[in-house]
Amino acid sequence: MNRLFETSSEELVDDGNNLYLCGMKKLLCPQCKIAAMYVKNEQGERLLVYVLENGEVVPKYPEDSMEGFDLTEVFCLGCSWHGSPKRLVK
Repeated sequence: MNRLFETSSEELVDDGNNLYLCGMKKLLCPQCKIAAMYVKNEQGERLLVYVLENGEVVPKYPEDSMEGFDLTEVFCLGCSWHGSPKRLVK
């Protein structure tokens, strides 16, 4: 595994196939309990995201820009739930 960057609270690790955000847990959908979410922009385009335990919405792929996306509402990839990131559970 290769460490891509590290701060006091998080670290990105690349195992060659996947990128992992370490050090902070991801919040889960209150309905189906998965972490995979997306947000939308005005054009209806989707961006895959996670919500960290500190409430920060981060892109699944760090190189993706979140500019223009509404971070106040997240949509679950596993079920029909959507709402404020503040409603996600540990």
